[in-house]
Amino acid sequence: MDIGCITDKGNVRKENQDRFLALCRRESGNEVALCAVADGMGGTEKGSLASDYVTERLYTWWQTELPCILRQKEVFVSISVSLENLLLSSNEQINTKARKEKVSTGTTLSLLCAYKGWIVVKHVGDSRIYMKRQGMWSQLTRDHTWDQCELEQGRNPEADHEYAGKRGKLINAMGVGSNCRIDTQMVQMTVGDRYLLCTDGIYRYVDPLYDMEGLEVCSDVPQALLDQLGERIRRTAATDNFTAVLISAMADSEGMD
Repeated sequence: MDIGCITDKGNVRKENQDRFLALCRRESGNEVALCAVADGMGGTEKGSLASDYVTERLYTWWQTELPCILRQKEVFVSISVSLENLLLSSNEQINTKARKEKVSTGTTLSLLCAYKGWIVVKHVGDSRIYMKRQGMWSQLTRDHTWDQCELEQGRNPEADHEYAGKRGKLINAMGVGSNCRIDTQMVQMTVGDRYLLCTDGIYRYVDPLYDMEGLEVCSDVPQALLDQLGERIRRTAATDNFTAVLISAMADSEGMD
């Protein structure tokens, strides 16, 4: 796997509350990767408290727990269950820390763990994971926002008289309450796949479903492609922090079709 990453405070914010992980190594001859983006909520007093905490917990899990999990028989189930427990526990701990420090906080989280041709996806909030397969980009995750919920319920969010104030409002995030819902997916990788994890500061200004293909014409290397992406966003208003991790599935990644 080839992995690139960018993070930036943008043109307006004084602090970058986004955090990311882009980790890859070999375990017993097989490639394993853990990639994540966490968008600390700028509307809270201390969004970085939540994004810091969950990415630090994930890094510790990568270092200390994952090697043992990879030796288990039901490895993908074990990875999924272990990550689920970690995220639920992290949500509780973030809430506890926020109460002790008397601050408001919260974060989105989108992550994937890749091993032996399969990917475990965990997702909370409105950061996103996109997949490119057979030349086409698609969105893997669903936004946990008010307007997306309205659409899924068969209602037109624009018909609501409070639409302007509710549009894009998060209804699910880590560190903002006890009821944190985590979406899970299992995806089989194929050679040539690409996976883009990004915070909303990316897709507000560049739509990966349409714009990534144009960027790829200039460069096929994940880091170079993301560098171009960052330059394009900096030329816009870039009112938010923006962060992205791009993973390219290579032909030598064992277990892929």
